[in-house]
Formats: sequence, structure tokens, C-alpha cells
Amino acid sequence: MAKPLGKPDAAHGATNLVILPARAYEVSSYDGLYRQRVKLSYDDSARFDLCPFFVIFNFFIFIFILLYTTYLNAQSLPYTFEANTAAKAEEVNTNFDFLANQFKVNKKTIDCSSDNLTTAINDGYNHLVLNGTCKNNLIVTPFTGAWRNFAQYGFESNKPTITLTLQGGTNGVFDNTESGIQSSLVYGGILNIIDLTVSQTIYLNNGAKMYVDNSSILEKLSIIDGSSAEVTNSTITCGSAVSTCVYLEDSATIRFDNVTVNHAGDDDTFAISRSSSAEIKNSTITHTGSQSGHILVNANSSVQFEDTTVTSANASANVEYNGYLNLNGGSITRNSGTPTVKVKGPGIFLVYNNGSVSDITCEGAFAYIDGQANSTTITNSDNATCK
Repeated sequence: MAKPLGKPDAAHGATNLVILPARAYEVSSYDGLYRQRVKLSYDDSARFDLCPFFVIFNFFIFIFILLYTTYLNAQSLPYTFEANTAAKAEEVNTNFDFLANQFKVNKKTIDCSSDNLTTAINDGYNHLVLNGTCKNNLIVTPFTGAWRNFAQYGFESNKPTITLTLQGGTNGVFDNTESGIQSSLVYGGILNIIDLTVSQTIYLNNGAKMYVDNSSILEKLSIIDGSSAEVTNSTITCGSAVSTCVYLEDSATIRFDNVTVNHAGDDDTFAISRSSSAEIKNSTITHTGSQSGHILVNANSSVQFEDTTVTSANASANVEYNGYLNLNGGSITRNSGTPTVKVKGPGIFLVYNNGSVSDITCEGAFAYIDGQANSTTITNSDNATCK
């Protein structure tokens, strides 16, 4: 046990001793002052162990701050302010509302035969369960200015919202309006689609995010400007009137898992361009149109098919202008005509893990094809210009 730390100091009041294992604290209070003098003495031969409770507590506080900071950094505030610049009250309030909505979920069931979807959103509901067929077009955005700009072009006048979940209830369908804009827009916001049939085009722009599960999409998906979509356990069906079924541009990304895509139009089923990427696994892609191409990968973009079956009636997959196509298992087939895959340099097409493809053609310099020996079937390949 540590020794006492001296005699009481009459000039400064009584000495208070707190004896802890291997430590002793002397606190001498100054009369009339809101401060204390603390002297510390301890036995050098003793070991000082931090209390496990405080170690664990501080660890979890650190992890929480780290994750929370990362989360906030991933979400852009509607408005940013610079030093020595006056901030508008409306913009400051919008930022506060934005942050509050990150942790707030208001759920409501909508009877599409009598309730109004837009009114429910304007009342503050952001998780809507649809019974029946709702005919609306919506804007999902936290940005007041963007909402006002797009509303004037015929979109529904729902209030700004950072996130919106549309879930199918009894025979739930999200359909086009009977007049005006025949699509919905996600501009910097987040749209979740669950157990729902969607019969309209959805545009994602300005870093928007969309999550789709166990649903059916019957129109085009357009994903641009840093936006992303994750689709699982769902179907995407584009009719003959739909040109490009899934369109990506300007650093857009998609991830599909267990998705069936059917496209009857004459243009590309997938068009991935300008530094965009697609990861598609455990899926089936069928193109029945008569256009010369059904998969387009170009301009520093990439597509990876993993254990996915890609079939075209009479069109090729085209890799060009620094495009990259990777077939990891699965197959790419063309029912009639050639080639199945065309690589126009500079471009890269890799096949491995028992992937199967036929009728590969190379055009131009720096067209590169590689198939792992004994694991890949590649036939009728024009190797004259392939590296």
C-alpha cells in the first residue's frame, strides 16, 4: 500500500487522501478558488492496469465515431458553405432536415384505388406499401433546387426526400401516369424497391442509389453520373419498343445477382460506357432483337459475367475503345450469325473458369483475348489480329 503523502496543510485546508492499488492521490483545496491542486504518488514497483470497462467503452466509442464519420462523408449535404460567406436560413434548415431524415423511417400502407402516393410522401412518409396499381411519377432527391427544376417538366410535385422505399403489398404495381412524364427520377437520393412490379423507366443521376429485391422491372434503367444500382432476385423485361435496356454512363455502377434480363428491342441490352462498370453473377440474359450488338462495353468501362448465361438471337457482344469484358464461368452464345464477341482494339476479353464462347473476332491493334487452356472452349477465333 502506498504511504500517506504528508501532513495536512493548514494554510490550504485538510489534505484528502484517496488510496488506490499502487497509487495515492492528494487533493488540497484552495480556499475561495474554483480549482484544485493534485499531487500524485505511486509505488514504482507496482503495476498499473487500466480498468477493462473503460478500455472496452473507449474502444466502442472510437469505432462508433469512425463509422459515423465515414457514413456522413458518404452522404453529401444538400448545401455546403464557405468561410466568410453568409448562409441562407432555408439552406441551413434543409441541411438539418437532411441529417434528421437519415435516421427516420415513416411507414404507411397505400390503397392505390383511393390514396394518393404523392400526398403520402408530402406528409412525411418514406416507406410506402402499395396495394393495387399506383400511377405516379416521382422525384427522389434531397435537393430543393433540383426538385423545383424537375417538377416544372411534369414530374409529380412530391416534396424533397433523401430516401424512399416502395414495397409491394397486395398486387402492388408502380405504373406510369396516364399523361405527362412516363418515368421517375432519383437525383442524389436513394430508392428501395421490394416485392414490387415497376412499369416505368427509372433514371438515376447525380450519385443516386437504388436497391431492388424480389421485384419485376418492365422498363428501362438509366444510370449515370456516379450513380449505382444493386438488383437481386429480380427480373428486368424490356419490350421491343425499348432501345437500350440497361444504360450506364459516367462512372455508373451496377451489381446484379440472380437476375433474369429479357430484351426484345433492336438496340443493346447493356450499354456500359465512360468509366462505368457492371458485375453480373448467377444471372440469365436473353436478347431477341435483330440489332448487330446487344452488349456494348467501351470508353474505359468494364463488365464481369460470373456464372451467367448470355444468349443473343442475332447480335454480338462488342468490346471496344479500352473496354474490358470478363467471362468467369457461364457462357456467351449467339443463335445465328457471327461473331459472338467482337473485340475492337484497344480492348480486352478474358475467359476462364470453364467459361464458354465461340466465334470471336478481333479488329485493329491492341485487341487482346485470353482463355485459360483446358478450361475454356473458344472456337472459330480469328487470331490474325489478336494479341
